[in-house]
Amino acid sequence: MSIERSQIETLFNSYYNDKIQNKKLLNKIKNFSESFVPYIKGKTNLLAFNFFKYNYNLRDPILLSICLGSNPKNKILRVFKPNESIYLDSKFLSKLNKENIKYDNLIIRVSHPYLKSANNEYRFFGVYFDKSKFISVTHSQKKPDSYSVKCGTRSFGVKKYDYLYFDSKNYHDLRFEKKSFFLNNNKKKLIPGFICQKYKQYITGIWHDTDYSNKAIFNKKTNFTTNISQVLIWPKPNKINISIFIDNNQIGFIPDEVFIEVISLKNNKKIKKIKFKNIANHDFLEIKNIKYSEDCYLKVFLRKKNYSIAKPCLGYLQAIYKVKDIAIDEVHSMITPSYNTDKTKPNVSFRCRKFAPLVFNKKLKSNFYIINLDNHGSFCDERVRVRVFGENNKEMIEDIIFRKNTGVHKINTNNIKKFLVKNKLKSGILMIEAEKTNYSAIFTLSNNYSFGIDHFTGG
Repeated sequence: MSIERSQIETLFNSYYNDKIQNKKLLNKIKNFSESFVPYIKGKTNLLAFNFFKYNYNLRDPILLSICLGSNPKNKILRVFKPNESIYLDSKFLSKLNKENIKYDNLIIRVSHPYLKSANNEYRFFGVYFDKSKFISVTHSQKKPDSYSVKCGTRSFGVKKYDYLYFDSKNYHDLRFEKKSFFLNNNKKKLIPGFICQKYKQYITGIWHDTDYSNKAIFNKKTNFTTNISQVLIWPKPNKINISIFIDNNQIGFIPDEVFIEVISLKNNKKIKKIKFKNIANHDFLEIKNIKYSEDCYLKVFLRKKNYSIAKPCLGYLQAIYKVKDIAIDEVHSMITPSYNTDKTKPNVSFRCRKFAPLVFNKKLKSNFYIINLDNHGSFCDERVRVRVFGENNKEMIEDIIFRKNTGVHKINTNNIKKFLVKNKLKSGILMIEAEKTNYSAIFTLSNNYSFGIDHFTGG
């Protein structure tokens, strides 16, 4: 019998016996995917999902390994069932922290002899909250085989705050000068990684850094304006302010103008139009003092005058959310690729299988938003299916039909809450499915003061 066959049999024996068998053999599995998130003592909670059945047609149980830092003693092994979601709270993870570490990395590795994933990356979520009022959430980052010393395009911050920068080996204290990208006295940095924002003794926000080198190529054309369209969610503008960061590497160019429409999620009506001119690299576009208590979204148009676009770019924007003067979390924009103007070509058919964490807590509220725009930046009318995977393989299915001309759809969570209560579940995974449109989607986790925000991920 081959070693791969023996490893698969051992995984099934572990699955049926509900206990890991022959750890030595399982630890030799060659095919694996792994990622990491920052560990903040007493604040870090993990939510992981075995998406390999849905996304990669791997129906077997797989091996799940959770490790705190580089010490092999700080490690948990367990069998991960198909479609299973697991939630490990800060109290449980403290059992791994035998050395009473304040900051480190939490690494999850999934293994199976036939396992394959995009870039050998396993996506999961770190959810950060404790007895303080601050919440944050981020998806994991791939643990790199090698490191780049380029500057990350999301490693920026507010001048007066202190930060921690986590790469997959260590963490670093840093403070930003003005709008600088760089660590003090060090213009090189390891990426990918995470920025953790500190306010007094609190961690108020955590987001992932990325090394982007986008560059749009333009053809000069008289009296033509290129619009690249983006979407950002803006919960309750009367309480939360938003700043948009302009960076040449993320957007791919510096726009001549940025035109923003603030649109109500409730009735899809425009509340305000805002225009910014004379924009320079590394500018913050401050949007505040909008007296509107309902959730909104921003449609952001990046304009380049007298040019047509020859080669598009990703065009990400980075948004900083603030309560009063305290920055609480960040997220990059969702792309609506309106630069693809050739409507003679049909959309390429591909499936959407993206998911987000679902945490059921009396003090926390979850909201989910689907960006309802197709590959040409037009409204879609495709049906979207929502699946909720709870602990113990409980599952719920619900179909969504978008309202006409709705740019962002907020998922009604009433039935989801009933499902969680009925099955006595405290957590799960919410997945969106579609056949023809690869939707972007955003989720928030909030209390009465703060909120964490990130995007759905496809695994």
